[in-house]
Order: sequence, then structure tokens, then C-alpha cells
Amino acid sequence: MFLIDFIGYFGPFILILINIVNTNIYFFYLILFGNILNSFLNKILKNYFKIERQKQKTFMGNIEKSYAMPSGHSQVSTFNTTLLILIYKNIYLTLFSIILCVNTFYQRYNYRNHTLAQIIIGALIGIIFALLSYNIYIKIFIKKKSKKIKNNLNNK
Repeated sequence: MFLIDFIGYFGPFILILINIVNTNIYFFYLILFGNILNSFLNKILKNYFKIERQKQKTFMGNIEKSYAMPSGHSQVSTFNTTLLILIYKNIYLTLFSIILCVNTFYQRYNYRNHTLAQIIIGALIGIIFALLSYNIYIKIFIKKKSKKIKNNLNNK
């Protein structure tokens, strides 16, 4: 059981690594800066809501000290899972990332780091932020790049 909890605790970091390892240069910056902005957004929201954590069970001798709302683990996990689905369109990667995401939710709930509502809200914020980031990135960088390539081909 400890292994499942351990994987769940580090689920967001595993998903970030999977995204970075599988990506090409076009999406690397989306993944890198998207995760930085997503984590920053989580800190802003936690400081805005200032909801204290409930009495937690220790995990690896650790007690979380930051605010609880929204769940940063679920926000980062769903952000990266959504990007994995949008970028790679690979059924095996999608299934693995969803299982890892659900495992992270379970670990956060099981150790009383978050309530179910905090986990769900964190997950929704992660999904929405990933969809916004992806669409903005595609419109600004990828379409510009493809127009530039077309113009270069037409000029030859």
C-alpha cells in the first residue's frame, strides 16, 4: 500500500516528467511555462481562499503546512494529464496518466490533505488552465510557425 501512496504523492511530478520526455521542441515551452504558471496560480488561489487543512495523517513523516484550497496535487496532475491527451493523442499514455491522476486524488484524500471538494476544484482548475494554455499556445506559436514555413516555401 505504501508504494501506491508513494506513487500518488509524486504523481504530479511523474506526469510532468512524462510530458517533458515525450515532447518535441514545439510543446516543450508550453509544458515548462504552463506548469510554472499553473503552480503560481495555485499559490495565488490558496492565499486568496486561506482555507486551513483538516487534521492530516503523516505521510513519510510529513505534514503539509500550506493552505488546502484548491488541491495543488490534483491541479498539477489534471493540468499535465489534459496536456498529455491534447498533445500526444495516445490511448496508452492517456490511460496511464488518468490512472496516475486518480491515484494522486486518492492519496491526497486518504491522508486527509484535502477534502473531496478541494480535490475536485483543483482538478477542474487544472483542466481549464490546460485547455486555455493549449489553445492560446496553438494560436500564437504553432500557427505563426506554420505560416512562416508556408511563406518560406512560397517564396522559393
